[in-house]
Amino acid sequence: MSAFRDQVEGERAYLIRYATLQLRDAAAAEDAVQETLLAALAGESGFAGRSNLRTWLTGILKHKIVDAIRRMSRETAIGADEDGYPGILGYQGPPLSEVAASDVRPLAPVIEAMMMRKSEREIELISESARWCEHAH
Repeated sequence: MSAFRDQVEGERAYLIRYATLQLRDAAAAEDAVQETLLAALAGESGFAGRSNLRTWLTGILKHKIVDAIRRMSRETAIGADEDGYPGILGYQGPPLSEVAASDVRPLAPVIEAMMMRKSEREIELISESARWCEHAH
């Protein structure tokens, strides 16, 4: 492995965090980072060292994020618990994805991920509550 490739790969964790914060979708973030790393390795000669490697990679990633957002806005995904309900209450119809001609995206993981995200204010409130609990005991 080349030194440049090692340096680029060393920025992966930062790029994943950045992309996840922007896209709020771990799979889309991973895809954007993969595309960024491939573009960076293919364009190694374009990196002249005039800027920090992380800055250069982040610039590439920003373009990939914009592409991902455009792609996601064109795709229609339906949120559901399952792709159809065969056998439930006698349902005999086709899967939901077939009826809607669209992908079905399970909602449970999306909702769980949203519940796990905390704003700075929420974190402050949780910390303050914990401090008050310590004083009460």
